Amino acid sequence: MSASSAWPSDSCCAPSPSRPDSIGPYLPSRAGQAFMSIAGDPGLLSPAAGAAVFTGWSVALLAVAGTGLRRRDAG
Repeated sequence: MSASSAWPSDSCCAPSPSRPDSIGPYLPSRAGQAFMSIAGDPGLLSPAAGAAVFTGWSVALLAVAGTGLRRRDAG
């Protein structure tokens, strides 16, 4: 087996013109990039929407962390 056949090709996961990147703008890194950018980028959310999405990710992470802390510290 050659090394090139052991790894999947990048074409399976990369966005293409026929399949737009619908999840990417809502990931934390892209949402943070959207609200920190000065110039508009058509592939990103607006700065306000980016801030809202990034805040949502932060709140969700803190909620999961708080739940885990309460469960482990309940003794």
